[in-house]
Amino acid sequence: MPQPLAEKRTTSRSLLMEPNPLSSSAPTARRVSAASCRRWAMACSTFGAARPTAPPVCATDKAMENDRVRIKFDKAGCLRSVFDKRAGREALAAGKKGNQFLLFEDKPIFWDAWDIDIYYQDKVLETDGRLLSAKVVETGPVRSVVRFERQISKSKIIQDVILHAGSPQIDFATTVHWGDERDVMLKVAFPVSVLARTARYEVQFGNFERSTHWNMPQDWAKFEVAGQRWADLSETDYGVAILNDCKYGYDIRDNVMRLTLLKAPLWPDSAADINQTHTFTYSLLPHEGDFAAGGVVRAGCELNSPVAGMLAPPRKGSAGASASWLSVSGDNVIIETVKKAEDDDGLIVRL
Repeated sequence: MPQPLAEKRTTSRSLLMEPNPLSSSAPTARRVSAASCRRWAMACSTFGAARPTAPPVCATDKAMENDRVRIKFDKAGCLRSVFDKRAGREALAAGKKGNQFLLFEDKPIFWDAWDIDIYYQDKVLETDGRLLSAKVVETGPVRSVVRFERQISKSKIIQDVILHAGSPQIDFATTVHWGDERDVMLKVAFPVSVLARTARYEVQFGNFERSTHWNMPQDWAKFEVAGQRWADLSETDYGVAILNDCKYGYDIRDNVMRLTLLKAPLWPDSAADINQTHTFTYSLLPHEGDFAAGGVVRAGCELNSPVAGMLAPPRKGSAGASASWLSVSGDNVIIETVKKAEDDDGLIVRL
């Protein structure tokens, strides 16, 4: 039997997966290229058989650690430390809380559901909320998960903090039972140990910079920035990015990075989002170098287009263990779109 890397327990047996031949700790899914598929054989064994030898991703309700980062939580379930082992430095600002939820009063003058007026920052209604529980729900050599449940205002937040082996990226898989809220906005904040004059935000097929200070009159009009899958704050040799899979409003001032999560407008539909369940994932990615050297673009793509896996019975056939439909030779090029030509049987590929 091949040496296992990951184990999934059932009621009476374990499913053991093959180790990654490219890395002793990286998640197996990272071997699957885009626009491709790959097959692995799985073997069953009873409990007591050989266990994975790859180092586990350590996790308690107070801390998590892999071979790349060590993170610590405080009593409120917020991040108090994200130490980057490879860079040998702290990613969070000293003495500050990361992954801190902030509930603001949100009463724009016009267009409740669309606008955010700058004076919302003058009235923070609640910070952090009340932690209801914290527990480890998954541990192993591929990933570990710590679940936090908290009450904030009339809403409940259930959040899985996920740390994978071989990666500095911290995922926050979040479910919000958005209660009977009115005229409020929920944000999450990460004060980081990075100072830069500008921050960078992704848009379709590119990115742009915005100031992190309000020294000029025009900067005051840019307090909320529209972006897509990531926003990044980098110095020359180090940076931190926030990734997300469906939220498009950021604000980064000085060294505090914030992501807008939910609003509760009264107009044009007073019940548009309230008393509903919202699910989304955002991530914190500390990295060496700037956004390009740190792989921020790729990380944003991977978060939004995860590998889809399925169990299938063995079948006879001539197909190999892997197949690829399209590929590029360099890491600096991404296949964004593939479509059939309208005038012939050709394919149009947008890079």
